[in-house]
Amino acid sequence: MEEISETRFYFNCHITFPDSLPSPAVKNVIIEYLQDLEEKYKNIISCHVAIKIPHKHHRKKIIHTDISFKTGFGDFFVNHDKDKNYSHEDPLISLRDAFEALENQLNTKLGMLHDKRVKSKSSTKSKEEILQYDWVDDL
Repeated sequence: MEEISETRFYFNCHITFPDSLPSPAVKNVIIEYLQDLEEKYKNIISCHVAIKIPHKHHRKKIIHTDISFKTGFGDFFVNHDKDKNYSHEDPLISLRDAFEALENQLNTKLGMLHDKRVKSKSSTKSKEEILQYDWVDDL
């Protein structure tokens, strides 16, 4: 198992290929996704991405992408092991779907936090004041 630690991020980042040799191309795609997330979400603490490629003797090589993502406002996990999505024979599609699922989880959680904050502040501030507040950086 090859583990790659990235120091280019301000959070701990590990990329692993437990069942195969690391692919520089796949690693670069993961780094691009993480850089995008780093720009959007300020409170990232750590991230672990595991790309599991089945051995050659398997008939269909469905690639599994697992992501463990820790932030200041919660822990998030994406695990596509149970999916029988044959488009995931392509590692780039598996990565895209996993990072989309992660971002959906993040946005859902942030939406809930925002709604909670709006409800708690609605008695003291107007709606316009609340909408102008940069609540993501404050979490």
